Amino acid sequence: MGSNYFFNLRRISDVYSNTLKLPSFVRVALVLEGGGQRCAFSAGVTDAFIQGGFDPFSRVYGVSGGAQVAGTYLAKRPMVAKRVISELTTHQRFYRKFNWFSGEPMMDLDWYFDQAQNHPRYGLIDPSQSCFDRISIVASCRERFEPIYLRGSDTDLVAALKASSAIPFFYDQGVQIRGRQLVDGGLAHPIPVSQAAKEGHELIITIRTTPEMCIPGPIFSKQVHQFFKRANRGTLIGEMMEVHESNYQRDTDYAAKPLDDVVNIQITPDRVLQTTTLGSNAEQIDADYQLGFQTGVLFVNTWGQQVLKTAGSNSIEAGSTAA
Repeated sequence: MGSNYFFNLRRISDVYSNTLKLPSFVRVALVLEGGGQRCAFSAGVTDAFIQGGFDPFSRVYGVSGGAQVAGTYLAKRPMVAKRVISELTTHQRFYRKFNWFSGEPMMDLDWYFDQAQNHPRYGLIDPSQSCFDRISIVASCRERFEPIYLRGSDTDLVAALKASSAIPFFYDQGVQIRGRQLVDGGLAHPIPVSQAAKEGHELIITIRTTPEMCIPGPIFSKQVHQFFKRANRGTLIGEMMEVHESNYQRDTDYAAKPLDDVVNIQITPDRVLQTTTLGSNAEQIDADYQLGFQTGVLFVNTWGQQVLKTAGSNSIEAGSTAA
Protein backbone atom coordinates (compact mmCIF):
# COMPACT_ATOMS: atom_id res chain seq x y z
CA MET A 1 0.00 0.00 0.00
CA GLY A 2 1.24 3.45 -0.88
CA SER A 3 0.98 6.73 1.02
CA ASN A 4 -1.10 9.87 0.63
CA TYR A 5 -0.42 13.36 1.99
CA PHE A 6 -2.64 16.44 1.79
CA PHE A 7 -1.05 19.87 1.43
CA ASN A 8 -3.03 23.08 1.89
CA LEU A 9 -2.91 26.31 3.88
CA ARG A 10 -5.12 24.86 6.60
CA ARG A 11 -2.46 22.25 7.33
CA ILE A 12 0.43 24.65 7.96
CA SER A 13 1.29 23.00 11.28
CA ASP A 14 1.58 19.64 9.53
CA VAL A 15 3.73 21.18 6.80
CA TYR A 16 6.36 22.32 9.26
CA SER A 17 6.15 19.40 11.71
CA ASN A 18 5.96 16.42 9.35
CA THR A 19 8.83 14.98 7.36
CA LEU A 20 7.71 13.20 4.22
CA LYS A 21 8.64 9.56 3.94
CA LEU A 22 9.90 9.45 0.38
CA PRO A 23 11.98 6.83 -1.45
CA SER A 24 15.24 7.94 -3.06
CA PHE A 25 15.81 8.77 -6.73
CA VAL A 26 12.28 8.29 -7.89
CA ARG A 27 10.45 9.33 -11.03
CA VAL A 28 8.07 12.17 -10.21
CA ALA A 29 4.83 12.97 -12.04
CA LEU A 30 2.49 15.94 -11.87
CA VAL A 31 -1.27 15.37 -12.23
CA LEU A 32 -3.69 18.26 -12.80
CA GLU A 33 -7.37 17.65 -12.25
CA GLY A 34 -9.84 19.52 -14.45
CA GLY A 35 -12.63 21.73 -13.21
CA GLY A 36 -13.22 24.49 -15.74
CA GLN A 37 -12.78 27.90 -14.14
CA ARG A 38 -11.74 26.26 -10.85
CA CYS A 39 -8.44 25.58 -12.61
CA ALA A 40 -7.54 29.17 -11.74
CA PHE A 41 -6.36 27.64 -8.46
CA SER A 42 -4.13 25.21 -10.37
CA ALA A 43 -2.76 28.06 -12.48
CA GLY A 44 -1.75 29.85 -9.29
CA VAL A 45 0.03 26.77 -7.95
CA THR A 46 1.94 26.13 -11.16
CA ASP A 47 2.89 29.79 -11.54
CA ALA A 48 4.44 29.53 -8.06
CA PHE A 49 6.29 26.42 -9.30
CA ILE A 50 7.63 28.43 -12.25
CA GLN A 51 8.69 31.32 -10.03
CA GLY A 52 10.46 28.93 -7.66
CA GLY A 53 12.16 26.93 -10.42
CA PHE A 54 10.38 23.79 -9.27
CA ASP A 55 10.25 21.15 -12.02
CA PRO A 56 11.28 17.63 -11.03
CA PHE A 57 8.66 16.01 -13.27
CA SER A 58 9.33 13.34 -15.86
CA ARG A 59 5.70 13.52 -17.04
CA VAL A 60 2.77 15.88 -16.56
CA TYR A 61 -0.81 14.57 -16.86
CA GLY A 62 -3.61 17.07 -17.50
CA VAL A 63 -7.37 16.72 -17.71
CA SER A 64 -9.60 19.30 -19.41
CA GLY A 65 -8.73 22.76 -18.04
CA GLY A 66 -5.91 21.12 -16.09
CA ALA A 67 -4.29 20.10 -19.38
CA GLN A 68 -4.22 23.73 -20.50
CA VAL A 69 -2.59 24.75 -17.23
CA ALA A 70 -0.10 21.91 -17.69
CA GLY A 71 0.86 23.30 -21.09
CA THR A 72 1.60 26.79 -19.80
CA TYR A 73 3.56 25.31 -16.90
CA LEU A 74 5.76 23.16 -19.13
CA ALA A 75 6.43 26.15 -21.42
CA LYS A 76 7.26 28.25 -18.32
CA ARG A 77 4.77 30.97 -19.25
CA PRO A 78 3.35 32.36 -16.01
CA MET A 79 0.04 34.25 -16.00
CA VAL A 80 -1.04 32.92 -19.41
CA ALA A 81 -3.41 30.27 -18.02
CA LYS A 82 -4.85 32.74 -15.54
CA ARG A 83 -5.34 35.34 -18.27
CA VAL A 84 -7.08 32.82 -20.54
CA ILE A 85 -9.43 31.69 -17.77
CA SER A 86 -10.16 35.21 -16.57
CA GLU A 87 -10.73 36.81 -19.97
CA LEU A 88 -11.87 34.11 -22.40
CA THR A 89 -14.02 31.82 -20.24
CA THR A 90 -15.97 34.83 -18.96
CA HIS A 91 -16.63 36.17 -22.47
CA GLN A 92 -20.25 35.97 -23.63
CA ARG A 93 -19.11 34.35 -26.87
CA PHE A 94 -17.68 31.34 -25.00
CA TYR A 95 -20.40 30.30 -22.57
CA ARG A 96 -24.08 30.65 -23.47
CA LYS A 97 -25.98 28.98 -20.68
CA PHE A 98 -29.40 29.85 -22.07
CA ASN A 99 -28.70 27.63 -25.08
CA TRP A 100 -29.61 24.82 -22.71
CA PHE A 101 -33.28 25.56 -23.47
CA SER A 102 -32.83 25.43 -27.25
CA GLY A 103 -30.56 22.38 -27.32
CA GLU A 104 -27.75 24.30 -29.01
CA PRO A 105 -24.13 23.92 -27.77
CA MET A 106 -23.46 26.02 -24.68
CA MET A 107 -19.69 26.28 -25.18
CA ASP A 108 -17.96 27.65 -28.27
CA LEU A 109 -14.65 25.80 -27.96
CA ASP A 110 -13.74 26.61 -31.56
CA TRP A 111 -13.79 30.36 -30.85
CA TYR A 112 -12.09 29.82 -27.49
CA PHE A 113 -9.10 27.90 -28.84
CA ASP A 114 -8.79 30.20 -31.84
CA GLN A 115 -8.44 33.13 -29.44
CA ALA A 116 -6.26 31.26 -26.94
CA GLN A 117 -3.85 30.13 -29.65
CA ASN A 118 -3.75 33.00 -32.11
CA HIS A 119 -4.41 36.18 -30.16
CA PRO A 120 -1.06 37.81 -29.24
CA ARG A 121 -2.26 38.36 -25.67
CA TYR A 122 -2.45 34.62 -25.05
CA GLY A 123 -0.60 32.18 -27.30
CA LEU A 124 -1.62 29.22 -25.14
CA ILE A 125 0.95 26.74 -26.48
CA ASP A 126 3.70 26.54 -29.09
CA PRO A 127 3.61 22.95 -30.42
CA SER A 128 7.19 23.25 -31.70
CA GLN A 129 8.61 23.39 -28.16
CA SER A 130 10.23 20.15 -27.02
CA CYS A 131 8.88 20.62 -23.47
CA PHE A 132 5.52 19.23 -24.63
CA ASP A 133 7.10 15.81 -25.08
CA ARG A 134 6.44 15.46 -21.34
CA ILE A 135 2.68 16.09 -21.44
CA SER A 136 -0.09 13.47 -21.44
CA ILE A 137 -3.51 14.94 -22.20
CA VAL A 138 -6.44 12.84 -21.02
CA ALA A 139 -9.53 12.55 -23.20
CA SER A 140 -12.40 10.04 -23.27
CA CYS A 141 -13.68 7.86 -26.09
CA ARG A 142 -17.27 8.98 -26.65
CA GLU A 143 -18.58 5.54 -27.61
CA ARG A 144 -16.89 3.30 -25.03
CA PHE A 145 -16.15 5.79 -22.21
CA GLU A 146 -12.51 4.67 -22.18
CA PRO A 147 -9.66 7.01 -21.24
CA ILE A 148 -7.31 8.00 -24.05
CA TYR A 149 -3.86 9.39 -23.20
CA LEU A 150 -2.60 11.74 -25.89
CA ARG A 151 1.13 12.36 -25.65
CA GLY A 152 2.49 15.67 -26.82
CA SER A 153 5.23 14.00 -28.83
CA ASP A 154 2.83 12.32 -31.27
CA THR A 155 -0.43 14.27 -31.37
CA ASP A 156 -1.97 17.55 -32.50
CA LEU A 157 -1.75 19.44 -29.21
CA VAL A 158 -4.51 21.95 -29.88
CA ALA A 159 -6.92 19.22 -31.00
CA ALA A 160 -5.99 17.16 -27.93
CA LEU A 161 -6.61 20.08 -25.57
CA LYS A 162 -9.95 20.77 -27.24
CA ALA A 163 -10.98 17.11 -26.98
CA SER A 164 -10.04 16.99 -23.31
CA SER A 165 -12.29 20.01 -22.65
CA ALA A 166 -15.25 18.97 -24.81
CA ILE A 167 -17.94 18.49 -22.16
CA PRO A 168 -20.70 16.31 -23.66
CA PHE A 169 -23.91 18.22 -24.46
CA PHE A 170 -22.03 21.52 -24.00
CA TYR A 171 -19.94 21.12 -27.15
CA ASP A 172 -21.51 19.19 -30.04
CA GLN A 173 -20.16 15.68 -30.50
CA GLY A 174 -16.55 16.08 -29.38
CA VAL A 175 -13.34 16.12 -31.42
CA GLN A 176 -12.18 13.48 -33.88
CA ILE A 177 -8.58 12.33 -33.46
CA ARG A 178 -7.19 9.31 -35.32
CA GLY A 179 -10.65 8.12 -36.25
CA ARG A 180 -12.03 8.27 -32.70
CA GLN A 181 -14.59 10.73 -31.40
CA LEU A 182 -13.14 12.10 -28.15
CA VAL A 183 -14.74 14.15 -25.39
CA ASP A 184 -13.90 15.59 -21.96
CA GLY A 185 -11.15 13.64 -20.20
CA GLY A 186 -12.96 14.03 -16.89
CA LEU A 187 -15.56 11.51 -18.05
CA ALA A 188 -13.28 8.46 -18.06
CA HIS A 189 -10.29 9.44 -15.89
CA PRO A 190 -10.86 12.68 -13.96
CA ILE A 191 -7.83 12.33 -11.65
CA PRO A 192 -5.31 10.05 -13.44
CA VAL A 193 -3.05 9.25 -10.48
CA SER A 194 -3.36 5.53 -11.18
CA GLN A 195 -2.17 6.04 -14.78
CA ALA A 196 0.89 7.94 -13.56
CA ALA A 197 1.63 5.08 -11.17
CA LYS A 198 1.06 2.50 -13.91
CA GLU A 199 3.65 4.27 -16.06
CA GLY A 200 6.31 3.88 -13.39
CA HIS A 201 6.14 7.04 -11.28
CA GLU A 202 6.78 6.38 -7.61
CA LEU A 203 6.05 9.93 -6.43
CA ILE A 204 3.05 11.86 -7.74
CA ILE A 205 2.05 15.43 -6.99
CA THR A 206 -1.63 16.01 -7.71
CA ILE A 207 -3.15 19.48 -7.93
CA ARG A 208 -6.84 19.27 -7.04
CA THR A 209 -9.56 21.85 -7.62
CA THR A 210 -11.66 20.84 -4.63
CA PRO A 211 -10.80 20.82 -0.90
CA GLU A 212 -9.63 17.54 0.54
CA MET A 213 -12.32 14.88 0.83
CA CYS A 214 -14.87 16.99 -1.09
CA ILE A 215 -16.80 16.21 -4.26
CA PRO A 216 -17.18 19.11 -6.74
CA GLY A 217 -20.62 20.55 -7.20
CA PRO A 218 -22.48 20.35 -10.54
CA ILE A 219 -22.24 23.06 -13.19
CA PHE A 220 -25.84 24.07 -12.49
CA SER A 221 -27.67 23.86 -9.16
CA LYS A 222 -28.11 20.44 -7.58
CA GLN A 223 -31.83 20.58 -8.35
CA VAL A 224 -31.23 21.27 -12.05
CA HIS A 225 -28.50 18.61 -12.12
CA GLN A 226 -30.84 15.96 -10.71
CA PHE A 227 -33.64 17.01 -13.09
CA PHE A 228 -31.28 16.81 -16.07
CA LYS A 229 -30.05 13.42 -14.87
CA ARG A 230 -33.58 12.02 -14.53
CA ALA A 231 -34.68 13.51 -17.86
CA ASN A 232 -31.78 11.81 -19.64
CA ARG A 233 -31.93 8.44 -17.90
CA GLY A 234 -31.39 5.72 -20.47
CA THR A 235 -29.80 8.07 -23.00
CA LEU A 236 -26.12 8.44 -23.93
CA ILE A 237 -25.87 11.71 -21.95
CA GLY A 238 -27.46 10.10 -18.91
CA GLU A 239 -25.07 7.16 -19.12
CA MET A 240 -22.12 9.55 -19.37
CA MET A 241 -23.24 11.33 -16.19
CA GLU A 242 -23.43 8.02 -14.32
CA VAL A 243 -20.01 6.96 -15.63
CA HIS A 244 -18.41 10.27 -14.63
CA GLU A 245 -19.73 10.12 -11.06
CA SER A 246 -18.57 6.51 -10.67
CA ASN A 247 -15.12 7.22 -12.13
CA TYR A 248 -14.66 10.33 -10.00
CA GLN A 249 -15.29 8.31 -6.85
CA ARG A 250 -12.91 5.59 -8.08
CA ASP A 251 -10.16 8.13 -8.74
CA THR A 252 -10.54 9.97 -5.43
CA ASP A 253 -10.39 6.62 -3.62
CA TYR A 254 -7.18 5.65 -5.42
CA ALA A 255 -5.59 9.06 -4.85
CA ALA A 256 -6.20 8.69 -1.11
CA LYS A 257 -4.90 5.10 -1.03
CA PRO A 258 -2.46 4.52 -3.90
CA LEU A 259 -1.05 1.04 -4.42
CA ASP A 260 2.43 -0.47 -4.76
CA ASP A 261 4.41 1.89 -2.50
CA VAL A 262 3.41 4.93 -4.58
CA VAL A 263 3.47 8.24 -2.71
CA ASN A 264 0.79 10.76 -3.71
CA ILE A 265 0.84 14.37 -2.47
CA GLN A 266 -2.46 16.16 -3.05
CA ILE A 267 -2.21 19.95 -3.18
CA THR A 268 -5.70 21.25 -2.47
CA PRO A 269 -7.47 24.53 -1.70
CA ASP A 270 -8.05 24.96 2.03
CA ARG A 271 -11.68 25.92 1.42
CA VAL A 272 -14.35 25.67 -1.25
CA LEU A 273 -13.24 27.78 -4.20
CA GLN A 274 -15.18 30.87 -5.18
CA THR A 275 -15.25 29.73 -8.81
CA THR A 276 -17.45 27.04 -10.26
CA THR A 277 -16.95 25.07 -13.48
CA LEU A 278 -18.54 27.82 -15.60
CA GLY A 279 -20.24 31.14 -14.95
CA SER A 280 -17.74 32.68 -12.50
CA ASN A 281 -16.61 36.29 -12.77
CA ALA A 282 -13.11 37.75 -13.04
CA GLU A 283 -12.93 38.70 -9.36
CA GLN A 284 -13.73 35.14 -8.25
CA ILE A 285 -11.15 33.76 -10.68
CA ASP A 286 -8.49 36.14 -9.38
CA ALA A 287 -9.23 35.21 -5.75
CA ASP A 288 -8.80 31.49 -6.47
CA TYR A 289 -5.65 32.15 -8.49
CA GLN A 290 -4.14 34.07 -5.57
CA LEU A 291 -5.05 31.24 -3.19
CA GLY A 292 -3.34 28.76 -5.52
CA PHE A 293 -0.25 30.96 -5.81
CA GLN A 294 0.07 31.29 -2.02
CA THR A 295 -0.34 27.54 -1.64
CA GLY A 296 2.23 26.85 -4.35
CA VAL A 297 4.81 29.22 -2.84
CA LEU A 298 4.48 27.50 0.53
CA PHE A 299 4.81 24.07 -1.09
CA VAL A 300 7.92 24.99 -3.08
CA ASN A 301 9.65 26.32 0.03
CA THR A 302 8.73 23.39 2.31
CA TRP A 303 7.81 19.95 1.03
CA GLY A 304 8.99 20.86 -2.46
CA GLN A 305 12.57 21.00 -1.19
CA GLN A 306 12.26 17.45 0.10
CA VAL A 307 10.86 16.36 -3.27
CA LEU A 308 13.82 17.90 -5.10
CA LYS A 309 16.28 16.04 -2.86
CA THR A 310 14.40 12.80 -3.43
CA ALA A 311 14.15 13.20 -7.20
CA GLY A 312 17.76 14.31 -7.66
CA SER A 313 18.69 14.59 -11.32
CA ASN A 314 17.17 11.24 -12.24
CA SER A 315 13.61 12.45 -12.71
CA ILE A 316 14.53 15.47 -14.83
CA GLU A 317 16.72 13.37 -17.11
CA ALA A 318 13.89 10.90 -17.53
CA GLY A 319 11.59 13.78 -18.43
CA SER A 320 13.91 14.99 -21.18
CA THR A 321 13.64 11.66 -23.03
CA ALA A 322 10.01 10.72 -22.35
CA ALA A 323 8.03 9.89 -25.49
